[in-house]
Amino acid sequence: MKKQPLTLLALLCVTFPAHANTLPTFTMPDVIIYASAENVDTIVNAQQVNIGAAKTVPELLRTTAGIQIQARPNSGGNEDLSVKLRGHDSRHYTVLLDGVPQAMSGVMGGGYVNWNALPLGMIERIEITKGAKSAAYGQIEGGVINIITKKSANAGELQLTAGNNDRRQYIFNYGVQTEALGFRVYANKSEQDAYLRNSDYDNEQAGINLNYKLSETDSLRINYDHQQLKRGLVIANIPGSANYNNKYPTTPIGDNFSNSNAVPGDGSYTKIYRNNFNMTWNSDRDNGSNTITYWKNYEKQREHNVVANQVIFDRYNVTDKSSGLMYKGSARVNEKHYLGYGADYKRLRYGYGWYNSNSNVESNGATKPAGGALYPSQKMDVWSVYLEDNWQMNERWLTNIGFRYDKMKGERDATQATNIGSMSESALSPKLNVFFKNDERTSTNFSVNRIWRAPSMAEFYWHYSGFDFAKSLPLTPEKGWGYEASIAHQFNDKLHSKATVFYQDISDYINFTHQRPFNAYNIDKAQLWGCELENTWKLDDASSIFLNYTNMHTKKEGVHANDNVGLHGELDYRPRHTLALGYQYDEGKWHARYDMTYTSSQKATLGYPATDPATYKVQEIGGYVVHNLSATYDFAKNSSANFSLYNIFDKEYCEIYGYPMEGRVFTATFTYKF
Repeated sequence: MKKQPLTLLALLCVTFPAHANTLPTFTMPDVIIYASAENVDTIVNAQQVNIGAAKTVPELLRTTAGIQIQARPNSGGNEDLSVKLRGHDSRHYTVLLDGVPQAMSGVMGGGYVNWNALPLGMIERIEITKGAKSAAYGQIEGGVINIITKKSANAGELQLTAGNNDRRQYIFNYGVQTEALGFRVYANKSEQDAYLRNSDYDNEQAGINLNYKLSETDSLRINYDHQQLKRGLVIANIPGSANYNNKYPTTPIGDNFSNSNAVPGDGSYTKIYRNNFNMTWNSDRDNGSNTITYWKNYEKQREHNVVANQVIFDRYNVTDKSSGLMYKGSARVNEKHYLGYGADYKRLRYGYGWYNSNSNVESNGATKPAGGALYPSQKMDVWSVYLEDNWQMNERWLTNIGFRYDKMKGERDATQATNIGSMSESALSPKLNVFFKNDERTSTNFSVNRIWRAPSMAEFYWHYSGFDFAKSLPLTPEKGWGYEASIAHQFNDKLHSKATVFYQDISDYINFTHQRPFNAYNIDKAQLWGCELENTWKLDDASSIFLNYTNMHTKKEGVHANDNVGLHGELDYRPRHTLALGYQYDEGKWHARYDMTYTSSQKATLGYPATDPATYKVQEIGGYVVHNLSATYDFAKNSSANFSLYNIFDKEYCEIYGYPMEGRVFTATFTYKF
C-alpha cells in the first residue's frame, strides 16, 4: 500500500527547498512506501505496507502504480524481469540503498538486482523516481528506487514468521545512539521448503551500520552487510516423463545454469556468498552540503549441478569485485537558485573462479579437470558528472534544469579472452522539469529528458561471446528522449488523485536476454508509453482506500529474424493493464489491510526465460486477479501478532510462463520491540 502526499505542491514545491540540506539533488519521489515504522508511536500512521509475511522488497511494491512484479514461488531467482519500473527491467533503472548503488547479483548478472540481499527488517521507506528525470543518476530509463534504512536509535526489534511449505523467517535488529556515536546491528534468516520441484530456499544475512559525529557539521557512516543465499534450481516436472514426481505441481520449464548445456537435476543449486561495504563522509554548511561515498562489493557464487545423482560440475564464480566513488554537493546561490552537482566513478570487475568436482562438463560438452580456472573476460569503467539548478521562479513556478555527462570504457581483462573487443562511448544528457501550482488544490508538471544507456557488463561480454548471429552485428549505447506530464488534484480533505502520461522513444535499443544463445545487439528502436492513475480516499480517521491503475504499451522495431528469444514486435511480459485496489484500517490495537490486484493478459516467447528455444513461438498468459488480507493486533505498545492470507480464493495463475504460483498462502508473525 502507498502513502500519497496531500498535494503535489507539498511534494514538489515544498519538499525540495525544505530538504535542501539533506536531499540536495532533484530526486522527485513520486511514491514513498513505508515498510516498517520506527520504535516511536507517532510513525504508526505512516505504516502503509504490512510486512508481516513479506520476504523481499518486490512484495512491498506490488500495489504501486508504474511497477510490475513477476516472481516465482519461494522468492524465485533474481531475473532481470523480477521488477519492472515503467516497463523497464532492472538493467534500465537504478536501485539504491541509502543512496549507494545496489546491483548485487554480480557484474555478470547484467546489473540485475539481488532483491534477496536487501535487509527487509531494516527498511524504513522506499522512495521511487519514475523515468529519466533526474540528472543525479545516469544510464537510467525506468527511474530510481531508493531504499532508506532505519537510523540508529536506542531500540530493537524481533520478528518471527511461520507459514506454508514450512516457511520460517526471523528478523532481528538492535540499535544504540549517543550524542556522537551510534550503531545498529541486524540479522535475518528466511527459509522455505520447495513448492516447485527442487526449489528450496535459504537466505541468511547479517550486518552493522555505524555513525559518528565528527563535529557540528561533519559526520561519518560505515555500513557492512554479509549474505549467504542458497536456492535450488527449479526442475521441470511433466506428467508422463520418466522422472515425474507427483508431489510437486506440473512445471513445463526448469532452470538452467548459465553457459552450460547440462540440464540440472534434483539436488542442483546455486549459493551466493556476498559482502558489501560502504563508507560515507557528509558535511553540512549553512548554504549546502558535501557528501563523499566509497563502496566495494565482493561476491562469489557456487553452482552445483547434479544429474541422476551424479555431480556434473561443482564450480565457483567470483561474480563481483567492483568498487566505486561518489561525490554529491549542493549550494544555495540565492533565494531563487539552489544548485546540485556531483561526480561518480564505477570500477566494474569480477574475478577468477575454479572447479571443485572431478566430473566437469563445459557448455560445449568437453570435460574439464578439477581445479580448472574460470577467468574474468572483460572489465568496465564508468565515469559521470552532473550539474542541476532548482530554480524557484516565483510562488507558482519551479523549474529544474540539469546536465549529465557519462563516459564508459569496456575492454578485455584476462589475456585468455582474445575474442573480447573494446568500446569507449560518452554522451551529454540534458534534463528539464517544470512544475506549476494551478491553484490551492491543483498542480501540474512536465518533463523532457535525454536518455542514454551504455551496455552492461553482461551485454558487452555476450555481444562478443554469444553462440549465435549477434557477434557479427554492432553494439552501441541506447539513446533517445523521454516525456512526461502529470496533474494532481485535491478534491477535498479526503480525496486526492493524480494522473500521469509518459512516452519514451529509444533508438539503438539493446535486445538481450540473459540466456542461451546470449544474443546482444542493437535493434532500430523501442517505444514505451502509457498512463498512471493514483487515487487515495480517506473514509474517516481510522480507514482509507487506494486505487492505482497503470496502462502500458511497448513496441520494438528491427529484431533479427533468427532471434527466437523474446517477442519481435513488443517487449515480453508487459501486460496492458494492471490495477490495485486496497483498504487500510487502523483503530486502537487493531490494524487491517486488504488489497486486490488485477493483471491483464500478456505475451512472451516460449522458453523465455529458461532454455535455448529452437523455434520462435509466442505464448500468452491469461489475466488474473489475486486477493490478499492481513490483520494485526497490538498486545501492547511493544508487541503484536499478524495473520496474513495471500491469494484468498486459491487462484491458479503464473507470473512467468511455466512456473505456477502457490495457491492460498497463510502466514503468522509475532513482533516484539524493545
